[in-house]
Amino acid sequence: MVSHDVREISTVADNVFLLSGGLVVARGTPSDLQANSTEVVRQFIGGLADGPVPFHYPAPTTSASCWLAARALEGHPGAVEESDRCPDRAGAVTRFLLRLTAVSPGALLRFDLIVAQIFNSGALSLVIIMLAGLFVGMVLGLQGFSLLQRFGSEEALGEASAIGLVRELGP
Repeated sequence: MVSHDVREISTVADNVFLLSGGLVVARGTPSDLQANSTEVVRQFIGGLADGPVPFHYPAPTTSASCWLAARALEGHPGAVEESDRCPDRAGAVTRFLLRLTAVSPGALLRFDLIVAQIFNSGALSLVIIMLAGLFVGMVLGLQGFSLLQRFGSEEALGEASAIGLVRELGP
């Protein structure tokens, strides 16, 4: 079994191998690894961000948030560098959009695949939509009955539940 879930592996595995950089850096029982004092093992077992394995925090901002990032960083060191990189990112997003637009007509020519996807995401999900609607309708009916009973309008429960379902779950 290959996993990054330390708790799960500790409960099901008899022998564990810890890999880093393509090499086995530790092996043994889960309790052996818990007691291991090697920095790489301690970082992985403890889920620590600081250690010999570098993490790339913070992630670079997206092109859409360049303006906001530049405004938020005004007066801070590094603000100029961040705002200078924004045009590069905007250019990459534009190139991506142009490539996507260039390949889209080819996908639209495969009408049978589009129909199959619409059928899969629409008609085949009808059962789960009906099931969700049934239970939400029952809850609306249960909650609405006590409210409508106070005003002597119990006969409006069906309409109120239907209107609530359409308004809340329709979109």
